[in-house]
Amino acid sequence: MTERFLRTACVQLSPCFKDWDASRLRAEALIAGLVPGELDLLVLPEMAFTGYCFQSKEDVEEFAEAGDGPTFRWAASTACGTDQRPIYHNSLLVVGPDGAQVHTYHKTFLYGELTNDRADYLWAEAGTGFVALDLPFPSSSPFHAVAAAANNSASHHSAPSTFRLVPAICMDLNMPTFDAPFEKFELATFASEKRADIVVGSMAWLDSEPPLDSSEDESQRDDSGDGKDAAAAASQWEEVRSVISYWVLRLSPLIGSGAAFVCANRVGREGDVVFTGSSCALELSDRPCVIDHAGKRGEKVVIARVSLPASQST
Repeated sequence: MTERFLRTACVQLSPCFKDWDASRLRAEALIAGLVPGELDLLVLPEMAFTGYCFQSKEDVEEFAEAGDGPTFRWAASTACGTDQRPIYHNSLLVVGPDGAQVHTYHKTFLYGELTNDRADYLWAEAGTGFVALDLPFPSSSPFHAVAAAANNSASHHSAPSTFRLVPAICMDLNMPTFDAPFEKFELATFASEKRADIVVGSMAWLDSEPPLDSSEDESQRDDSGDGKDAAAAASQWEEVRSVISYWVLRLSPLIGSGAAFVCANRVGREGDVVFTGSSCALELSDRPCVIDHAGKRGEKVVIARVSLPASQST
């Protein structure tokens, strides 16, 4: 059976708070080296162009967008992004390779409490629930060509030309509230029941062990990868292991399914809030496998080909 796969890129970005244009330029600089036709899925962090720590509806109002706002226009020309709508949802905008809007997903589990000055509750309304989207492989995808050839053949076993994606925003991976039962795994259970091929996480995940001061340049590029020596790579893995392991734990119902998880988390600071990076691409086989990951601090594009389950439910 022909392997199904997606070519993904997760942009670990340090947004400039309340500076949409500066954040966009940072993102564009990071993805400038990507070659058209060699990528199927591009994932940005939660609220990638605006920053995250808004204090109220009035505070976020200037930066909230309708479906045809500047984030959509950027996504239409680039093929994926995030969006905040006028009704004050924290949203993830899915745009197809033809530039058409496919779906706007609203964050289901809001972060924090009303007493927390980092909370979504200060300005956003929760969405109505998780969704599963059946999306076509881009025409440039090698698998798309394989599927098209199979569908045009005399075979009675045509290859599926779509993959099933479940979008998620940060806190969605957690419990609905921090005092809710840990073991229900709401997002992963939904994805498992829908037989998702891939879960996409757009994150602004906080660092549970932030540095004591701001002397470290957290917006610098993460140069890990080719040429990185084994000791440095091992040290970086130790820094991110706990958060990635936690994400895998929250995905427990999908382990063994062969589904993939790709996550773009942001880096940098907003006031005293430090974000933890650790963007990654995982395959959730019987033994979950980290295909690639970024560090906790620097900006980086994590490019990974992730395998998908052998067949998709209808």
